[in-house]
Amino acid sequence: MILSTIVGTAVFSSWESSTNNEWLRVLFGMLSMLAATTAALQTFMNFSDRSVEHKSAGASYGALRRELELLKTVPPETEKEIYKALENIKTKMDELADKAPGIPSKFKMKIDERLKSKNHKRIYELESNNKYK
Repeated sequence: MILSTIVGTAVFSSWESSTNNEWLRVLFGMLSMLAATTAALQTFMNFSDRSVEHKSAGASYGALRRELELLKTVPPETEKEIYKALENIKTKMDELADKAPGIPSKFKMKIDERLKSKNHKRIYELESNNKYK
C-alpha cells in the first residue's frame, strides 16, 4: 500500500512537470489517490480472510444439510433415536452459528424474504398427521 502511494505520487509529480494539459494532471492525481484508497480498503477490510471464513462456514452448513438429508432418507427406527439425532444436529448448528461470520443485514433481509415466500422449495415438509407436532 505504501509503495503504491509512493509510485503513484512520483508518477503524478513527473506528469505535473512534463505536461501542460491540466485534465491529464487531474486524472492521474485522482487515479493515484484511488489506487492508494483501494489498497488501504483492501488491507483494512481483510476480504481474503473473510472469504475463507465464509467458505468454511458454507462447507460446514453443507455437511449439516447432507446429514439432515440422510436422516430423512434413512430415518432412525425409534423415537428416542430420532430425538438423539435431532439434538446432535441442533448442537452442531448452535456451535456453527457461534463460529460462523455474520452476514450483512441487506443480504440477510433478501434471504429471509426468499425463504418466507411460497415459491421456496423446502427439503422437509411436515405432514398434517405428524405425531411429533
